[in-house]
Amino acid sequence: MKTKPDTFTEKLRLNIVRHKIQSMCKQKYHKEQNDPNGYDVQASCVAIADYESIALQIEASTAEAFLNVLAEKTEYAQQHCAFPGEFNGGKATYGSLQSDLQYWYEHKLNNYSFTDLLMIASYHRLLQAFKK
Repeated sequence: MKTKPDTFTEKLRLNIVRHKIQSMCKQKYHKEQNDPNGYDVQASCVAIADYESIALQIEASTAEAFLNVLAEKTEYAQQHCAFPGEFNGGKATYGSLQSDLQYWYEHKLNNYSFTDLLMIASYHRLLQAFKK
């Protein structure tokens, strides 16, 4: 059962974090695919897809709770993954995605005002409307 966010601001934050994960994974995936010097591309791409899948399955009422659960699940996945590849780039990819998201949350999202959050969420909605 889904729990509801305490405030509208927290709901905006949670939705923005979810959208950030999706866009971050998409960017990282394309970067990995197009990097001629990349190592263990297959394992990295599998880790990116797995990270996004883990994130989409998490139910939380606040962005902070969501990120805490995601960090726990990511750490577990990172420690127990068995991807094909010589260098095991999948493990590094989990850590990279998680640290990028944590940095963005602490240094960007926490500094946004309510108006900023509302504008970002409205922009995401507008983009989704044109995709359909």
